[in-house]
Amino acid sequence: MTFPFNNKIIVLLFIALFANYTKSQCVFEPDTFYYARENKNEIANAISFNLKNGGKISLFKCDNGKFYLKIIVTENLYFDKIDKLEIISGEKSITFKDTKQYKNTKYSAFYIVEILRNYVATLKDDGLNSIVFGKIETKFTKSDSKNTKQIAACLYKEIENKKN
Repeated sequence: MTFPFNNKIIVLLFIALFANYTKSQCVFEPDTFYYARENKNEIANAISFNLKNGGKISLFKCDNGKFYLKIIVTENLYFDKIDKLEIISGEKSITFKDTKQYKNTKYSAFYIVEILRNYVATLKDDGLNSIVFGKIETKFTKSDSKNTKQIAACLYKEIENKKN
């Protein structure tokens, strides 16, 4: 009996299925970061993805039950400026007063904020559309928003598993 597929098609099909499977997996990695607002180093498990514009979104789950969102941006750079940061997810937003934009590299900066469990759920459901720092908005692509939903869903699943 012969199959209508040649070996190349079978291998390509396997690679495509494996790539899709691994992409949908929730992979947390141990990480540490300095949280200046509390003047301490945090030990956490992180899940991240790279933005289309070269930035990065990371969600952190700390052993002390706290959650953090780190956003690395490559545009609208105001190194060391302190202002209001608004994070917009769908029709919802959350505002953080007195947020500092830290220099990451010569061409990037980051924000790091503590978020609550209910905001992890918001990110899971609505993604991340944009941020407004001061009066300047930085928008994210639809695929970046979708990837934010995926990593937030992973974190939310971790939270729910620990709760039960």
